Amino acid sequence: MAQRSGIWNYVPGSAVLTYESEHAIDVWNNLLQAEYWSSLSEIASFRKVEDKLYLLDSLTGKSGALDKLSRNIPFLVSFHVVSSSDFDVVYYLDIKKGDSEDLFNEITTKLRANFKMEYRNRVYQGNRIHEIKEKSAGKAFSYFIHNDYLIGSFTPFLVEDVIRNIENGFENNFQSSVADLSKATKLKNDDGNLYVNYREWPQLMNVFLLPKAQEHQPSRKFLATDVFLDIKFSQDAILMNGTSFTEKTQKDHFLDVFKDQNPAPIGVTEFLPQKTAWVFHMGFTNTSAFVNQVSRFWAKYDESMLDSLLDFQQKYQFSFEWIDLEIAIVKLDDERPNSDDRLIFLGSKNGQVAFDELKALTQKVSEEQGDSVYFENYAGFEIIQLPLIEWPSRFLGNNFNGFENTFFLHYQDYVILGNSMQALKDWITDVEEEDTWGKSVRINLFLENTLGQANMSYFVNLPRSWRSFRKSIKPDWQNHFDQYKWQWQSFDLMAFQVSNLDDRYYTNIAIGHERTKAPLKQLTRFEKLQSVYTMNTITHKPEVVRNHSNQRLEVLLQDSANVLYQVSNDGQILWGDTLDSPVKTDVHQIDYYKNGKLQYIFATEKKLHLIDRNGNDVEDFPAMLDDGIMPEFLSVVDYDNSKRYRFMLADNEGRIWLYDKNKKALNGWKGKDLGGRFAAPPTHIRVKGGDCMIGIQKAGLIHVMNRRGEYYSGFPINLQTGISGEYFVEMGSSFEKTFITVVTETGKVYRVNLKGQVVSQEQLYKPSKESRFRLVKDALKKDYIIVRQDYNQLSFINTANEEIFEQNFLASGELDVQYYNFQSGNDLLIVHDKEQEFAYFYNAKGQMINFEPVECSHPVAVLYYSKEKAYRIYLCYRNNLNVLSLKQ
Repeated sequence: MAQRSGIWNYVPGSAVLTYESEHAIDVWNNLLQAEYWSSLSEIASFRKVEDKLYLLDSLTGKSGALDKLSRNIPFLVSFHVVSSSDFDVVYYLDIKKGDSEDLFNEITTKLRANFKMEYRNRVYQGNRIHEIKEKSAGKAFSYFIHNDYLIGSFTPFLVEDVIRNIENGFENNFQSSVADLSKATKLKNDDGNLYVNYREWPQLMNVFLLPKAQEHQPSRKFLATDVFLDIKFSQDAILMNGTSFTEKTQKDHFLDVFKDQNPAPIGVTEFLPQKTAWVFHMGFTNTSAFVNQVSRFWAKYDESMLDSLLDFQQKYQFSFEWIDLEIAIVKLDDERPNSDDRLIFLGSKNGQVAFDELKALTQKVSEEQGDSVYFENYAGFEIIQLPLIEWPSRFLGNNFNGFENTFFLHYQDYVILGNSMQALKDWITDVEEEDTWGKSVRINLFLENTLGQANMSYFVNLPRSWRSFRKSIKPDWQNHFDQYKWQWQSFDLMAFQVSNLDDRYYTNIAIGHERTKAPLKQLTRFEKLQSVYTMNTITHKPEVVRNHSNQRLEVLLQDSANVLYQVSNDGQILWGDTLDSPVKTDVHQIDYYKNGKLQYIFATEKKLHLIDRNGNDVEDFPAMLDDGIMPEFLSVVDYDNSKRYRFMLADNEGRIWLYDKNKKALNGWKGKDLGGRFAAPPTHIRVKGGDCMIGIQKAGLIHVMNRRGEYYSGFPINLQTGISGEYFVEMGSSFEKTFITVVTETGKVYRVNLKGQVVSQEQLYKPSKESRFRLVKDALKKDYIIVRQDYNQLSFINTANEEIFEQNFLASGELDVQYYNFQSGNDLLIVHDKEQEFAYFYNAKGQMINFEPVECSHPVAVLYYSKEKAYRIYLCYRNNLNVLSLKQ
């Protein structure tokens, strides 16, 4: 009698990966108990699995037959690509042991007898294939039995593949393709094992990814040959640990560049920005050996990359020996329209020496190009531009592309590169404000499940990566992930890591879960946290400020008697002070003395005030304004974040004054008359090429001037039509690539650059000649929307000029709109009916989230707390300040 083949022989070589368990029902029950099952069960394909298992259990009288059928018996599931945009699985179960065959026959007999099912069979190459299908809908489950092995799938030709594998004598099966996996050490008390044929992995990725997302990246395509992983379902994470294998003789896989390295500490996580979307990190302990192995890898798979590196080193006599321990590229969340901000962290033996090396290289390149070195000082950092296109990828490879421009600075023992000046400035601000991974409770809890030392790591924040992820996948999968966005985003953090330990590549995968609720579909009521009353009607919007002594948030507001109040974090009025007249501008917090203590600056009808948090005037303030000035806007200018402030005051006639800290009006800005009222506050930006003072007039003139008040070439631009609402500045690496977007009242969107060129103009759809448009900038200055009003209907239009949603209101006058882009689906739109004194709150899908309109007399202030997943809303109604909370 022929010896019975093992169950692994049946798995075809086309399988990308195979799952194995000997206690499948226990694993299933563990999965059901995990908190993330509540997310998975809302996804149709997972819910169907649960329903089918429940049906099978019911048919057997809930007697535990399924558990008996699979306990201590090998159970396999192999994954296969079945089309250009889909995959499916094959199930394998040994039913020879004990009464397994009788149990299986009992189940199939009851399934055939079930009036909701239909059954048929056919013969393929001498093997009878049985098919069971629900009459109402669904795909047929095809299965056959061979030597007491049950093999089945919902894709019939996959079952036929297994039969062909049998008829060919098991010559080309999964086990022979991944021979190293048989050597893997397995844990007994886990939730199964996963075997990956990495050579087939690109085929599975092709199912999901668009061709443009499948660029040639050797370090991914040739990462390893096989991967073995033990799986563990914890309550809030899916954990996998095991080994990645490479060819021992050829050593030509990407992981082999670490063959002479020990795992290195991952230091950069301490100061990665919270808005990090993903990180690719490499750690090494021997720089020379690492460079040699990378060069060897390139010589085999990307010779042009090696040639480019060698040519560069020879031309500039530049060495990378100063790099030490770690290299990481960071993709940041796409907070701004059309942004693709990236950072690269290069560890070094001595940060200052490394910085000086790059400065010397920059000097050589600039001299060669006949240009001077461009740099800026910002918040105590010197930021320098290295004028070489895609310079990082020249010596680090294609994983480090996206740097059309390269800027760099020095921080501790790191040189940090950015693909824009703004990306590095934002990083500096994030570190100063402790808005980093190192200060995040959620991220640090997740990192406890990861390796602190590794040779290669890939970290992903899925909500932060969502937009770029969605752009990279095929339309069918876009629809799926759009439908189940909140369920998938609840798996918020992921890590894939590899470490060279004793000539084996230890592999760790962690998938974290934090329950994310979809935008509220049912109307709800706000929770009132605080309610404060003033003696008279409140006349100014609530200004949320920070107490520098305890970092708590407080509120400034003013009433009709011109009393300015400060309200504490717990709702107590700390002080009230009568001013000469109403506050006419926004209130800004500044560090006037550069000592960490914050003051408030604002303008009334006749004075410029600067007061401390106790309501006391700062020395030499308030300052009297010149006669005839009617303040409307006040902006604080800090050219290099050095706290050497300038105060830009604009009046309602289109004049600008620029004062220094001593209240002296600067030359060129002593009431510079631009000839008409401003649409929004004038502002300052710094772009390579100079400082820009931007003023946009309602009459349709766009002004861009230097620090002396002189026009840049191409300005002013006269659009010959009125501008409505605010304006949005899209920062770029140069004047040519920095854009100002405005919209006219009749719906024409203009985009101009700082060269004075109208780059684009587009007329938005107008349902009627009465349609009126205006641009509303995100309060956080990351984004904007355009609002169209048609009588009592508002339509909301995104930056791609696509309509998002529309709403009708019982209002006769103009409706004000505020926009808060809190990212990751937490955007908030507030519509304020000034006439009826109501505010309506909507999420990004146009769903109203408050049970009823909230009484409100002024624009509101909103904060979002990601940890608590809650909005905090500050609003005033008549003489009442309310602080409300809305949890998701």
